[in-house]
Amino acid sequence: MTCIAKLRKVANRLPANRRGIMIKTFAIALLLAVAGLIGFGLIMARREQSHRRPMTRRR
Repeated sequence: MTCIAKLRKVANRLPANRRGIMIKTFAIALLLAVAGLIGFGLIMARREQSHRRPMTRRR
């Protein structure tokens, strides 16, 4: 059983309004995770392209 199926099963047990909130929060969390991964990948790729020198830590 996949985690999505488990979540659906749990969501089906909840009352309708709670279910909508849960699905919304889950969707938002997924979107944030995907966006974060894509953003991080783009930043890393750009950094690699812009400096060919060994990376120095500047914070």
